[in-house]
Amino acid sequence: MVPARGVVVALVATLVTIALGTLVAWAIEVAGPATHDLAAPAAPAAPAEVSAMERTLFDEAAQGLDSHDQAERALATYGWVDRARGIVHIPIDVAIDLVISRQEAAR
Repeated sequence: MVPARGVVVALVATLVTIALGTLVAWAIEVAGPATHDLAAPAAPAAPAEVSAMERTLFDEAAQGLDSHDQAERALATYGWVDRARGIVHIPIDVAIDLVISRQEAAR
């Protein structure tokens, strides 16, 4: 059985805590908003480049079926990314097969 004295002590402690919290809330409400202006400090300027990764806002990204079709074509075709530096893109299936075959060869 639970001792009655412990239950009474817990109940009284809870009621006292609620009363104190109500008193503090009432005092804050009566005091009203602060009369002095606490201006937020100026935010530091953002660096010109955060990282080498491209960061595009979601709102700026192309939306809809056209962009989806364009992405599908890019994942399924060969083409130049940067001809001067000799960088190409290859179909994703071919890239996956190349990675797997290189991992198997390394074992």
